[in-house]
Parts: sequence; C-alpha cells; structure tokens
Amino acid sequence: MSGASNHWAAHCVIAAQQGSQPGATNTGAQQQHHGQQQYAASWQQYGAAWAAQQQQQRQQPYYYNYALQQQQHQQQMQQRIEQVKAAAAASQQPQQPQQRDYGEAVRRATAVAQQTRKSTGMPPSLKAFAERAFATCTTDEERQAMQSKLHGIISNALNGGRLHAMDWATAPIPTLDSATSTTEVAMPPAKKKPRTEAERRQLASRAQRFGPQLATKRGSNHHQAPLIQFEVLEPVKGTCTDLEKDYFRLTSAPDPSVVRPQAVLERSLQRLKDKWRASAVDYDWACNQLKAIRQDLTVQCVKNKFAVNVYETHARVALENADMNEYNQCQTQLKELYASLGDVGHPTEFIAYRILYYIYLQLTAAGGDKSAPEFLAILHEMPQEAWTNDAVSHALAVAEAVNTQNYAAFFHLHKDAPNMGVYILDMCADKIRIDAAYRIAKAHRPSLPLDALARQLGFDEVDDPFVAFVETIGFKLDDTRKLVLTKDSKIDPSALAQQQSSLL
Repeated sequence: MSGASNHWAAHCVIAAQQGSQPGATNTGAQQQHHGQQQYAASWQQYGAAWAAQQQQQRQQPYYYNYALQQQQHQQQMQQRIEQVKAAAAASQQPQQPQQRDYGEAVRRATAVAQQTRKSTGMPPSLKAFAERAFATCTTDEERQAMQSKLHGIISNALNGGRLHAMDWATAPIPTLDSATSTTEVAMPPAKKKPRTEAERRQLASRAQRFGPQLATKRGSNHHQAPLIQFEVLEPVKGTCTDLEKDYFRLTSAPDPSVVRPQAVLERSLQRLKDKWRASAVDYDWACNQLKAIRQDLTVQCVKNKFAVNVYETHARVALENADMNEYNQCQTQLKELYASLGDVGHPTEFIAYRILYYIYLQLTAAGGDKSAPEFLAILHEMPQEAWTNDAVSHALAVAEAVNTQNYAAFFHLHKDAPNMGVYILDMCADKIRIDAAYRIAKAHRPSLPLDALARQLGFDEVDDPFVAFVETIGFKLDDTRKLVLTKDSKIDPSALAQQQSSLL
C-alpha cells in the first residue's frame, strides 16, 4: 500500500479509536462510533484499490499498440489536410499569408501576378474604341454583328501581344459590310530596326502559307503602319471517314474533306485503345494518332464528354511513357473542359496527377519555385469532395513528404501510389534518392550494411541495378560487396544525370 493510502487509513483508525473511548454509553455516542467505523473502513478500501492500481501500472510493460499508432497517424494526416485547406482559404484574403513551405515563392508569385494583371488590363483607349464602334450601330442586329467583329479584333490583338501596342484612339471603326468577313486595323509604327529586303521577302513567303485571306498587306514604304486583316473563322464540319490519319501541323485553313466528324473519331479512338491494350502498336504511333484526333476535335470546336475521354486517354498513355510534355498539354485542356462541362470524366483523379506533376516540376531544374504558385492555385480551385478523395490525399501526403525532406515517407507513398501516379513518382525517385544519400552518408559512419542502404533508398532488393545506382552516385563498397564505406564515399549525382533513363 502506498504512502497516501497508509496516511488515510491511520487517520481513520485514530478517529475510530477516539469514538470508542469509555463514557460514550448513550445511543447517540454509539451511532457516532458506528459511523466512524464505517467511514474508516470505506477509506481503507479506497486506499487499497488505489495502491493496487498504481502497482499494476508500474508492472505493466511499455509498448506501442500498432492499431492505436495507425489511428493516430490518420488523425495527424486529417489535421494536416485541414491545415492546408485553411491556408488555401486564408490566401484568398487581400494580404498574402505566409506559407510554411512556399513563403518566398508565394511572395514572388504575388508580385508577378500583380504585374501580369497590370500588363493585361484593358487600355482606356480600347474602351473608347469599342464605344465609338457601338455608337455607329442603330439596330440590335448591327450591335451583335459589331460585337462579333470587335471580339475577333481584340482576341487576335491579345493573342499576338499587340493589345497595348496598337493605337486604338486612331484605329478605324470596323465596317458591317456583309460582302466581306475581314476587318482592317491600323498598326502603330514599328519600333524595331527596318527589315532588309531579304527579310521582307522571307516574311512574305511565310505569310503565303496561310492563304490570301490571312496575308499581310504592306505598302511600298516599310516605315508606314502595315494593315493586318483579321478573320473570324467558323467551325469546320468534317467529312473524312478514315479511322487512321497521321498528325500534321496546320499551315492553312483546315480542309473539311480531311477532317473526321465525331462519329468517325469515336470509332477511331476505340480502335486505338484496342491496339494499345493488345500491345500491337508502339507509343510513337499511338501518340501520333491521338494528336490527330485532338486536332480534328479542335478545328470542329468539339468540347463535350467525348473530348474529355480523348484527352484523358492521351494523358494516361503519355504518363505511362514518361512523356510529360504531351501530358501537360492534355492536363491543361482537361482543366478547361472540367470547368465548362461540370461532372464529366474523372476530375479528382487528374487533380491528384496535377499535384504530383507540380511536385515533379519542383524537383527538376526547369521547375523550381515556379511551380509553387501553380500548386497553391490547385488548392484554391479544388472542390470540396476532392479533399476526401484517396488519390488527392495521397498526393498531398507526397507533397508534405517532399517539402519536409522526409524521404522515408516518400518511398512508402511511392509503393502505395493509386491509379497512375506511380509513373510521375518514378521520375521523382532518383532526385529524392540523391538527397537522401547525402544525409545517409553523413549520418552513418564509418560504414552501413548494403541491404540497409537499399531499404532506406526505397529499393526492394539488393540487385545489380541497385548496386550500379549507388556506385554511380558515389558510394564506396568494401571488398565483400556487402558493406558501404560511408566515410570514404563522396556523393556526386553528375554521373547519374548523364544517363538516358532512370534505373527504376
């Protein structure tokens, strides 16, 4: 029994003895004596139970319950997701919040975004130009026709980077002549050096590829402001029935006779899928056919569920073959299609891919901190249901592991990647392994078992590719080839960068 229980028991015994002294013969004294005895007995029982409980806790061995540990891990992951959601919501306030992992990058991105908004805003002279144009209209039909012409003029000027360069104050008002579909707009004098005769002939021959309707009209004096014609192109209605067609970059207006309608494209896509599943074609041929299908959809302005299917298919095939350029093109179009069409396709799956893609950009020299604003934009735009999606939660956990430099967590998540996210993580793994190698070489001195190094670097076994990898990045092995001499090793990833493909 502990000291506390002994103290209470002694106190109660003394109280009981005092109540049983001679002279207490009346009934009230007997009742008081009986109550004191019960009081002392109850405290003795309480003290004995408390002491037994303490003794049992001291004798119980200390161990971790795996199920409890997993539950705590899930709770921590949920708390981290809530923190990311709170940071994303707070970043919509006028003042930019400080991000734990992206602080400096976010500040730079904010400055760039503000500069971009200033540079792409509508000039006051353009607003006055539009008002002068609408002032010449007298009917609703004329205003609608004028709106279409202005839309084409402004869109071409914006896409060509001439929105702020054009002199809108002196630009002529578009005419509503039904006999012509083009509008002439005066361009300001060029600020660059005058072109030579050879350069002008080269530009003229290059402009002829796009047809006479898009050619540039130039006067005899090249210092004068050239007149450039803009044309609002109508969607093409294809009539081609070929299931297979090579992709060629358009150099002129599309010919309907070589453009396939959607019904033919659907059969073409299914035929391509069957061949790809049967491994009857290689990636180069499949990519060529998919790009041709995408081109036929674009010139016909097809933006529906079938278009989503085409872009999702091409994105998955590109990921499987580590073609990040084609994947990024498809991902960009899918983002717009999901936003305009609503609940079609697999948006949450590709949200997870987008998160992993910007992690890939962050780990490469081409990306760096430039990917941080895009990553935050994904969090801002994510719908509520995406936060509870398994693939998205996995991608966010990968982002946390990369930014906290927790390579052990990264390799664990790499093995459990859902859908096709493992293909993106494959391209990130070598960079993570090199960062981990620096830490392992410093933490484990003077040596480390080779199999232990394999586990820490995310390899399943000690095989020839693994040994070649560790020796390439600078690890030294002993004569038995079973021990890594970390003290004598010098990590240098330059040799690995020269290899053509990953060793995964």
